[in-house]
Amino acid sequence: MRLLPGFFLLTLTFTTTVLGQDFVYDTAASWSSDGQTITYYTYRYDSDGAELHRLRVDGSSDERLTDTYYNEWWLDVSADGSWIVFSSDKGRDERFAGGSIFRLDVASGKVVQLTETTGEGVFDTQPEISPDGTRIVYGADQIATKENAEIMVVSVEGGEAINLTNHPARDLSPTWTPDGKAIIFASDRDGAMNLYRMEADGSHVKQITDTEASDIQPTVSPDGTRIAFVSDRDGDRELYIMNADGTEVRQLTQNDVADVLPDWSPDGSRIAYSSYRRGDLKTGDIVVINVDGSGDRIITAK
Repeated sequence: MRLLPGFFLLTLTFTTTVLGQDFVYDTAASWSSDGQTITYYTYRYDSDGAELHRLRVDGSSDERLTDTYYNEWWLDVSADGSWIVFSSDKGRDERFAGGSIFRLDVASGKVVQLTETTGEGVFDTQPEISPDGTRIVYGADQIATKENAEIMVVSVEGGEAINLTNHPARDLSPTWTPDGKAIIFASDRDGAMNLYRMEADGSHVKQITDTEASDIQPTVSPDGTRIAFVSDRDGDRELYIMNADGTEVRQLTQNDVADVLPDWSPDGSRIAYSSYRRGDLKTGDIVVINVDGSGDRIITAK
């Protein structure tokens, strides 16, 4: 079993319970640029330690990419598939004590830390690579506080991060538009959590949705004309699709459990997301659905 440099694997003899295949929490899908594979993270080996996996969409293989003591969470895959950015608690005294953004070279296993968080319990999460492959947008302090969270951008080589939002509200879930000129994100700056658009430098912020519910986790279609997102407008978290200007909102999923973290396929015909329809949070799966709502299919169920 190959370990990535800078990581180590411990025999767990304390609070962590290793549950095996009956504990499957698969989430945060990221398509490859050719549409053939989906990379995600899973807790199937260790309820306190998430690992990265890469799955062929046709189900022919499911490859484990990391094998560490730490958590490897929310992620994005480069256009050529050679590197992955992700959030991790690597280097913390305890797991779940905070998180930073890292870059993994898939071939060599080399891991580079890109962001530095200050204080325990502070998390940088949900990184997404810019269309030109030079920058990473991410959410800073997305978990630790309920009063404030910011959208940040950093070079793929690391260095000083820039605060794009710098607002006292909670600004969450950033995603690039395909041309790299703008960022869509969620914020409660006007009360409820709604979706907003800003230029890539943080200027010209414009509200897109206006609801008393909670609209979060946007993802923009490859042609830039539509946004898929998560909302609890019908009482629980479901997937919705709308035009990029916020018009013609359409509900895509309808279940009694949470459907979250959507990601468009490269051809814009399908969306991968996480769903807990088989039970509770211990049985989350990656699901693929056509954008017209048909062909809903779980691809990670064991």
